[in-house]
This record gives sequence, C-alpha cells and structure tokens, in this order.
Amino acid sequence: MNSCRRQAAALTWLLLAAAPAVAADSTGLVPLTELGTGTYQGFEGGLYPGGANTPPPAHRALALSAAASVVPRDASGLPDPGGLIGLLGVGMSNSAQEFKVFERDADTNVRRNAQLVLINGAQGGVGAERMADPADPYWSVLDARIAASELSPAQVQVCWIKQAFGTIPTAAFPDHALALRDDVAEIVRQLKARFPNLALCYLSTRIYGGYSDRVDRGEPLSYETGFAVRWLIEQQIAGDPDLNADPAQGPVVAPVLLWGPYLWADGVVPRADGLTYLRDDLETDAVHPAPGAERKVGDLLLRFFGADETTRDWWAKTVAWDLAATSAVADATLNEAVPGSNFGRQPTLRLRAGAGQELRVLLRFDLSAQSGPPLHAKLSLRNAVDTGTGPRAHHVADDGWDEATVTWDIAPAIDPQPIAPETSWSRDSSPSIGVTATLGADTDGLLSLALLTSGGSLQELISREGGEAPRLVLAVPTRFITVFVEADPANDAVVLTWNPLGDSGYDVDRADGPTPTDFADALRRFAPSERFDDIGALSDGQSWFYLVTASGPPP
Repeated sequence: MNSCRRQAAALTWLLLAAAPAVAADSTGLVPLTELGTGTYQGFEGGLYPGGANTPPPAHRALALSAAASVVPRDASGLPDPGGLIGLLGVGMSNSAQEFKVFERDADTNVRRNAQLVLINGAQGGVGAERMADPADPYWSVLDARIAASELSPAQVQVCWIKQAFGTIPTAAFPDHALALRDDVAEIVRQLKARFPNLALCYLSTRIYGGYSDRVDRGEPLSYETGFAVRWLIEQQIAGDPDLNADPAQGPVVAPVLLWGPYLWADGVVPRADGLTYLRDDLETDAVHPAPGAERKVGDLLLRFFGADETTRDWWAKTVAWDLAATSAVADATLNEAVPGSNFGRQPTLRLRAGAGQELRVLLRFDLSAQSGPPLHAKLSLRNAVDTGTGPRAHHVADDGWDEATVTWDIAPAIDPQPIAPETSWSRDSSPSIGVTATLGADTDGLLSLALLTSGGSLQELISREGGEAPRLVLAVPTRFITVFVEADPANDAVVLTWNPLGDSGYDVDRADGPTPTDFADALRRFAPSERFDDIGALSDGQSWFYLVTASGPPP
C-alpha cells in the first residue's frame, strides 16, 4: 500500500475509532517502525524518541553497560564461571504461547550460550492490571516456576515482556495506552525488586487484532498498545526517577528498558520486512495465536536475541559448555483404570490424580553420547491444555521398561520423592523442570522419569509420536575439535580438516575477529564431513577466524 493510500485509510480508521470493533483483514494503520516522525492522532511514531527505531546514544550506552553485567552467576548472585543466566518470559496467555516456540527453538540452537536457562513465566488470564499488583497469585506461580527450573531469583538477569489489559479498557486513546504504560512500569519495578540482578527488559506488544470484533482485543486497540511501550521507554530515557536504571543517577529501581522485536503488522498488508498476519495465523477466537502466528513471533524473538548488540555477548556460545538437546527415546501413559492396557506410542501423554483413575507418564532418555556431567539439565515439555497443578517429576531407577508393552500393572517403581515441587502452567506452553542432580546421580547412560500430578483434571502433554517430544536441555562440557589448517594456493583456499566426533555434520563459521560479537555476524557454511575448503578466502593481508561446531545434519 503506498503512502497516500495508507494516509487515507488511516484517516478513515480514525473517524471510525469510537465505533465497536469490526473484524477486518487490514486497517490502513502504519506500523510504528515505519511511521517514523509521522503521527497517529497527533502522536509521533518510531520506537524511540524522534521517530527513530534505535535508542538515543546515552540510552544505548546505558544498555550496553547493563548487558556487560549479564554474566553467569551462582545461586547467591555472585559472578561465577560455573554459574547460570536466567532469561525469563513474562506476560499473558499469548505471551506464553509465543515464548514457547522461541524457547523450544532456542533450546536446540547449539550456537547459543549453554549457561543461559530460558523459563516461560507467562500465564494465561493474567493481564497487566493483575500483574501490576504485587499480591496477585501470578508472582507466587512465577517464583515456583523459577525454583522448579533450578534457578534462584539472583540468577535471573534478562526478561522479555509482552502485556495488555485483560479487561475492556473504558478510556479512549491515548488514555488507555497511558494507563497500560503505568501498569507495565509497575511490573518492571516489581521484577527488579524480585530479581536484584535483572539488568535488561525487552518489551514487545500485541500482534494484529483486526480479525476480532471484540472491543477489548480488536483494532485499533492492539495497534495502540505499541504507544504504551514507546512512552514507557521514553519515560525512562527522560530520566524518571521511578524508572531509574542508571546507578550514577540515584537508586536503581528498574532494569534498562528496550524494545524487543516489534510484533504488530497490518493484517494481510506486508510490513517493510514482509511480516503479515493472515486469518489462519490466529485461533478461532481471533485473539490467541495459532501455530502460524506463534511461529512468526518465535522466529522474530530468535532473530532478535541472536543479533541485537545488547544480547550478543551473553547469548553467544561460550568455550567451556555445549548446549545439547536430547529427546525422549520412549514415553508412555500409565492408566490405573485399565491397569493391564498399554498406552505407549500415542500422540499425547495424559496425567490425572484420583483414586482408581490416576494417569501417570513414563519417560526415558538415552544420554550415552553426552560428553560429561551436566552443569544444568532442564526437562522441557509441551502441554496441550492448562496443567492445573503439575506435572511434577520423579526418578525411576529401572530403565528396563518397554514403551510398547508397559502397563500400570508392570510399571517400574517410582521414587516417591519429587525432584521439584509442582506448579501450574498455562495451556499450549512449555513447562520445565530442573533435573540436574537426578541426572548427575544416574550414571548408566539412561535416565527414566515419571510425571505425576495432584490435580484431578485431565492434563495432556505432547509425546514424541505427537511431534514435540519431551526433551532434556543440557549444558555439557565442550567436546573440543582439533582443527588442522592448510593453504591451497591453486584455489585461493583455506583448507580445514579435523578429527571426527561421530557427528553427521558440522557448522563452519568464518569471521574477521575472534570475539562472540564477531561471530554473531559470521558467514556460516555446512560441512557434511571432517573437511571444509573455503575457496577464495586466501588473500594477502587477510586474517580469518574459524569456528567449527558439531551440529548434525543440515536443517
């Protein structure tokens, strides 16, 4: 859509803004990232002051300083090379669904920092007005999820926030956006108070809402929430002491606030980067993201955290630890009501408490190829419905059960002591449980776990047959590759060869510097065997740095 058509459509929309929301596949509104110094109802666009999409120099410097403080820490919060970094996603149900895709993808990205632990803290039904209340149950559930993931509050250092009102705003724009700004300001203060080493918070807003005719979820409301985030960040940039993140300016009461990926696009009208939201990208309620929109947001988050200048140094892989994701090799439901029947090889795994009606789950993982004891081990699950309470994990010492034959009657004994206390998880999200000590104590190369719940409602997890297997996400000692370098002048090539590790493929990255920041922009190629010829790389005065990573087959 050209600028004249955009402006005309925007004017038409403004005249209709007071009317009830009407479902439409586009609105004519201009994404903030493209509005620039243009205005919407008299308010300037862009993500930052001046219509810019990048922070002003002083705020950028503050953010980079905060990023430098994001380092592995022990449970007390002290810097520790053998510590962890917590990255927390917080918000509402939409946030939980979108962060899930990002988390599951990031947990298989061997180029990211293995000491970075991702936790999905977003909760369905909790809008900004509830989350702004420090007494709301949201916070106790969040604390329980962090503890279940084997992190302490002092290790949480980065968060992503996507929030909106859960109730229908009664005020018109800009008042409802200002009210949301103030609630999110209270949320970031609460986060800083709970997580003293929280350095950076990245904020995003809703995706396109125009397919809904609900006044609390349609357009232009979803579009206008972008101004709430813009004005919040602008308030910190302007020096508001109630949002201060600069120790040189007084008490620090908030993390540095920055835009994460801007998520809104005008329905079927492509954004400058090509982003659109089609009707099928959302669920039937036209409010929650379906797999299409979940994938789009998850990809935006993954690209953002892998490339932004404030994330590169703590996101990139470190020398000492490799990230390894291992899917379950067997899983099955145990059904007390039919104790002689097998429920392996099903697309879902079911849990429920109740005398005579209990449902349990068995999982087995093969860890024989891992390089050593893990620094951290996270059991990552995919749930289809709200979990209510649970699941909780228990150790199973006997690994001899068979997915195709195991039943309630012949199931192996389950350790009665849970690995971590159970908590609740929103539907269509990514429950996680830390199992580091359990895995470290089980040294036979196999690990069996049982999942139980105290909740009486049916819970469903996605099985390996269902396409999103339960997995262990591990930080394991790095397997070092000895690389030999030769010159091939005939082809102006640098030839790399290395000792085999038994992997089916390798990523070879070439950069002009040795730091993680240099390699964040590296040229990557795939090598199916233990040799790579970088043809054309050999030239006078040129220095190259190479990183060879065992990666498996190409995507």
